[in-house]
Amino acid sequence: MKKLFIFSIIIAMLSACVTNPITEDNITVRSKPEPGWSFASSLIPGLTQFINGEYIEALIYAGTYLGPALYIGTLLKEDPNNPDESYIPPEDQQAYTIALSVAMISVFWSYLDGVYSSYEYAHQWQIIDAKIKAQQRKQELETIEKAQKAFETKLNKAINTSEVVYLIKGTARTVDVTLSNATGGTEQHFDIWLPFFLGYERFPGEFLYISAQNKGAQGTVTVEIFYKGHLYKQSTSSGSYAIATASGSKPE
Repeated sequence: MKKLFIFSIIIAMLSACVTNPITEDNITVRSKPEPGWSFASSLIPGLTQFINGEYIEALIYAGTYLGPALYIGTLLKEDPNNPDESYIPPEDQQAYTIALSVAMISVFWSYLDGVYSSYEYAHQWQIIDAKIKAQQRKQELETIEKAQKAFETKLNKAINTSEVVYLIKGTARTVDVTLSNATGGTEQHFDIWLPFFLGYERFPGEFLYISAQNKGAQGTVTVEIFYKGHLYKQSTSSGSYAIATASGSKPE
């Protein structure tokens, strides 16, 4: 029994040394752990470890179970008094007991390790997945911030160098736009993502007009007209398919 105890300790130490933790580098190629299944799959030595990607552990547990089980099969002899029955000869009883004990220890350790590691992997997955999502969100915000700064830079340049600038902004996603252009004609633009501006270095026309309709069920829309670097007209609307309109003759 002392040898069996030492053997079980060796199995536990080997198993602890060959874990395959989930990391940021391998999470994309690892399946998401489902610890609830481990209570059933761990009944088969090595199966849960194989599912969790711990292939060396799976081999250890499967080997220390199947090896003794196959060995026990070689110990079985046909009962001369009953050909349909098998028995273990007295001289092989000790070997049978040892082999059976080793197999049962393998089942026991495999079950405990399978259930524990499955929940540990699930915990690792949650932490790393949350970290990756936070990093992605941070990158998205940085990208949005850069785009906003680039837009503001272009807008400010247009306001300072153009006679007329039409600006549309707000929380709505897209709008349909109608405006009066530099030649006095009418332009329409559809499904325009906000924010959006259009500048005219020279605007011979006398009438300024900009109208934007929200294409969604919610959100705000603001239209602004800048004339020679100054805000001239402004209008805001909110709600489903609301329309914001700003217009006026060119200031003297």
